[in-house]
Amino acid sequence: MIARSNMLEREYDVVKGQSYLALWLLVSAFSLGLFALWSKEAYIVPVFMGIGYMGVVVAFRHSIISSRDLFNPLCVVLVISFIRYSSPAFLLMAGVEPPPGISEFYRLMGLSESDWLWAHVLTLTSIAGIALGWFLVRGQPSEPVQLGFSFAPGVGHAAVLGMLVGVAALVVFIGVNASLGAILTGAIRSTTIQVGTGKYFYLIYMMIAGSILLSAYLLAKNKRRVALIPVVLCGLFLLPLGGRGRAITPLLAALLLQWYRQREQKAWPRFRLRIAHVFVLVASFIFAMWLFHFGAMYRGGHGIGALAESLSLQGNWEHTKNSVFGEFGQLHSLAGAIAIGPGVLEGKTFFASLSWPLSEVLPIPGRSAGIFIVETLVGFPQNKWGLHASLIGDAYLNFGLFGIMLIMPIFGMLSKLLYTKFRKGRLNPAIYVFAAVYGINLYLKSIDTWPYTLTGLVFIWVIIRVADFLNFSQRGLTGAHAARVGGFHSVRNR
Repeated sequence: MIARSNMLEREYDVVKGQSYLALWLLVSAFSLGLFALWSKEAYIVPVFMGIGYMGVVVAFRHSIISSRDLFNPLCVVLVISFIRYSSPAFLLMAGVEPPPGISEFYRLMGLSESDWLWAHVLTLTSIAGIALGWFLVRGQPSEPVQLGFSFAPGVGHAAVLGMLVGVAALVVFIGVNASLGAILTGAIRSTTIQVGTGKYFYLIYMMIAGSILLSAYLLAKNKRRVALIPVVLCGLFLLPLGGRGRAITPLLAALLLQWYRQREQKAWPRFRLRIAHVFVLVASFIFAMWLFHFGAMYRGGHGIGALAESLSLQGNWEHTKNSVFGEFGQLHSLAGAIAIGPGVLEGKTFFASLSWPLSEVLPIPGRSAGIFIVETLVGFPQNKWGLHASLIGDAYLNFGLFGIMLIMPIFGMLSKLLYTKFRKGRLNPAIYVFAAVYGINLYLKSIDTWPYTLTGLVFIWVIIRVADFLNFSQRGLTGAHAARVGGFHSVRNR
């Protein structure tokens, strides 16, 4: 017992020391990065890069050790940010040429070497700001606690009902805007959406919310083998819409639920990377690459026939190489933001998104940063479309360096507050995983996705409240019946 206590004290001292080191490095990197972006002095960049990446590595390691959780929001954001922004930057610095089609698009954007350099600086500064916000929020559960995998009996039925409502809305949405042929050919993504059908699209999130909640309910009943069925079905229903990320997101949320349920049942042991973990991560990466390849072919005109064609090893390899610079890699969107300049949108992207649904009825100006980048640098030869500006690009184009200085730490702080509340058992697991997964999706794509995130959270809350109402009604009816029976017997006995 004494030995275990000494071991815990030593572990606490190590964690505390790493926390102070990470905090110092992140403050230094964030401040130096903001100064470099303001002054545009290139000689600062090497020093900044060294301190910045050192701080990120220490923060990543500390967050895993302190939380005993590989998938806490900070770790996920750091890993995805490295893949999405840092990897293309390092490959370009090493002289790796992008594929011809992508390099031609870069040329059309008119990006210079200076734009790429400062986009890399902007990325690392923003990541350091998020990690700094995470560390500024103190508090981490030191003892294993129950995460709240406890649901009222009616939640399962209410979640199924929610899924059915969402499926019905999906059928109506597709029926009004397209046809069965568009589903088979994958052309629905390029179909013109009829005015007034947006409400059906928002109702589709009832299916997503219901599937995630039903998965959590099944896990609470220790039915792990069937817990993924609702989200897999949800993803299959969503795939015809053409949004690959939207289709896979419910599955990611359910896998996160599986992870936390398993960690809770094992009393949160210290995380150790094993061969099995590496195998699962590699297999997951291969599956994700195939899914995105299939999705790109499906919505690109191949339709259902893309399923067989996407199994080609050569085709998957070519898609993977392109994805490093043009799909998973999105540094060019931030380079485009640098090329345009800070603060030009004057907050319109945030005002319209965060004021939803008021922005639907009031004249609140809005502007998509991703569409603005393409419109300004390339133009629209045919259909209007945009890049994933990300929360970083949104903040920079709307508020300049002040936006980076304010929004990035706030995002990290909110992530930590949400995670800490969940780990202390004060937040429903289904609500947490939805908020976490869609929050990261918001960070990667744009603040424009906030209305959908809010809609899904409201739907989960509504489904839970409906289940509570059904249980209350059932208990009330049972109590009234018992009272009538009791009264009858009492009169009879008298």
